[in-house]
Amino acid sequence: MKSIIFALFAIALASSLRYENTFNSFEARYGKNYINDAERSFRAKVFAYNMDWVNKINAEGHPYTVGATIFADMTNQEFATSKMCGCMLKPTMTKPATPIMDAALEEVDWREKGAVTPVKDQASCGSCWAFSATGSLEGGNFVANGKLISLSEQQLVDCDPKSNGCGGGLMTNAFEYVMKKGLCTEEDYPYHAKDEDCKDDKCTAAIQIKGYEEVAAYDGAALKAAVSKAPVSVAVEADSAVFQMYTGGVVDSTACGTSLNHGVLAVGYTDEYWIVKNSWGPSWGDKGYIKIAYKATGAGICGINQMNSYPTF
Repeated sequence: MKSIIFALFAIALASSLRYENTFNSFEARYGKNYINDAERSFRAKVFAYNMDWVNKINAEGHPYTVGATIFADMTNQEFATSKMCGCMLKPTMTKPATPIMDAALEEVDWREKGAVTPVKDQASCGSCWAFSATGSLEGGNFVANGKLISLSEQQLVDCDPKSNGCGGGLMTNAFEYVMKKGLCTEEDYPYHAKDEDCKDDKCTAAIQIKGYEEVAAYDGAALKAAVSKAPVSVAVEADSAVFQMYTGGVVDSTACGTSLNHGVLAVGYTDEYWIVKNSWGPSWGDKGYIKIAYKATGAGICGINQMNSYPTF
């Protein structure tokens, strides 16, 4: 038994030494600061294990690539149970979907039209739902009023009574709050990545909405029709190793399941994939974005066809 343990330790040590320079660059790029040498040594071993997996996956010829993202020093179990994911409540539709009668455009990218703010970072707060909601509110306001305004996620985290702040929530809950209270700008109510007392009486709402609509579930064409009008809040499963290490390309069914746990923003599509804005900062993925393969029926890749909504102005 001792010989087996020693052999495994030797393999882990050799692997971590093989990636020593890469790990040093990773530390510098992301400003990693471990609490002591033991923690750094452990993270170096995790990083090496992940890089072995990265090389294996990239060699298999998938339509996506993976690499040393900011989460590359975390085990997938750590990542999956962190507040980067796990921030969606049980999927549900709160009211019947309203069909969109107009045909969808062949393709659209709302970034090119000026309807999308720069990629934001939720940090270690399970507020993905708030970032997804502000994204569709920002885009919808641009389409309705011609102004792109960065809106406050922190106000939703602090003040939405139906959601749980950094403990998770739903985009439709956020829309219901904004229907009643409006929403202030990011500048007037800045993000602190933690639960705080509600201060919506200390700022002036920059937008108001009339209501919200939910997209018909399990219908990729219906989601395309909605996204052709404005960016749409969508939910996906994002706790897979591929999501953790994604660096580019189109994610397919080998990359994730369909158990929703993360709120993001669909900002466009082509015949082949969705263009999705995440809230893990611009250094993750493809400059903060991920492409998810299009599927017309069923739950969709990563569950993207299941639970989607947008505000009305």
